[in-house]
Amino acid sequence: DADFDRSAYPNGVAIRLSLPSGSIGLKFEGSPAVISAIDEESPFRDILKTGQQVLSLIQSDGSEYENMADYDVQQLLLDTEGTDGRSMLVAGPGMKGYVDVDLIPKVDVSRKEDLPY
Repeated sequence: DADFDRSAYPNGVAIRLSLPSGSIGLKFEGSPAVISAIDEESPFRDILKTGQQVLSLIQSDGSEYENMADYDVQQLLLDTEGTDGRSMLVAGPGMKGYVDVDLIPKVDVSRKEDLPY
């Protein structure tokens, strides 16, 4: 987005996505987990890109799991697949390595037009 002022977020920005119940159509790899594939049917097809890091998963009860490996992210999503009220915090493109989720600005995104970059 040409109107996005990157200087307002010198260390990047994270996006928070509300997850629908059921499969979200994403595959992960590595530790910390990054998005390795996005299915054609994924509701996040136009929002996420491969290589973006999963910073945390937030359960409907408020439990938050940060900086997990790919197999932990996949298992937690599978275990809670039928649950509403989940969300996922994903690093903006270009952010790599350990990210302190308490210090990074977060933006709620539900469609491509909401992206702050």
